[in-house]
Amino acid sequence: MKYIYTVMVTSSIYSSQNSISSFIFSRTVLNLGHSIYSVFFYGDGIFNGVTTSNMKNVHYINIEEEWKKIHDLHNVKLYLCINSLIQRGVVTKNADLGKEKNKKNISKAFSIVGFSRFLKSVKKSNRFMQF
Repeated sequence: MKYIYTVMVTSSIYSSQNSISSFIFSRTVLNLGHSIYSVFFYGDGIFNGVTTSNMKNVHYINIEEEWKKIHDLHNVKLYLCINSLIQRGVVTKNADLGKEKNKKNISKAFSIVGFSRFLKSVKKSNRFMQF
């Protein structure tokens, strides 16, 4: 049976091993022939998609680049929670996110979405995993 996953990442790249574990899990799921509908980065997890982080090589892996590879190779949607971005000062509440200059801190493989997009992703999946 082929499974469709939605993955939620709530840990930053430097606060725990969960960020790396979520990437390894996702890569393994895809290599086994399953699919991932989306990966939703929530809370401190948004730092996986923020390009200004100076902590990229803490675990000797550029996690932002690795997520981008998964996005490019497997067409996995990578979503950053808008509320988490605002709460952490990455974007301002009134920023026009349609303009590229207001998304300069966000890796191009990642999309900024609301929590309702996460709920829709879960509905389209038959498996959910949180890290």
